[in-house]
Amino acid sequence: MASEILSKYVVPGSRVDIQTVRRKKLSGQEEAPKIYTSQIYDILAEDRLEIIMPMEKTKIVLLPVGAEYDLFFYSENGLYQGRAKVADRYKRKS
Repeated sequence: MASEILSKYVVPGSRVDIQTVRRKKLSGQEEAPKIYTSQIYDILAEDRLEIIMPMEKTKIVLLPVGAEYDLFFYSENGLYQGRAKVADRYKRKS
């Protein structure tokens, strides 16, 4: 069931960029963030989205459960950003 608030800004099929959160290495330098492009599959609740796993060079990138990412949503109303944590991974049967 989609939230009315969230669905005003993003809809299933919307493009989303997933960027790794910047972390410092043991040497003190910051890692360069990786950016993956994907799509929203479904809006489950105001604070839960299903996002298609991103692909890189024809391979699926498995995002680790519990990892945090910055998300950039592209919509007709503009660009929105938020931080998210991967809660679960699973394969859907079509």
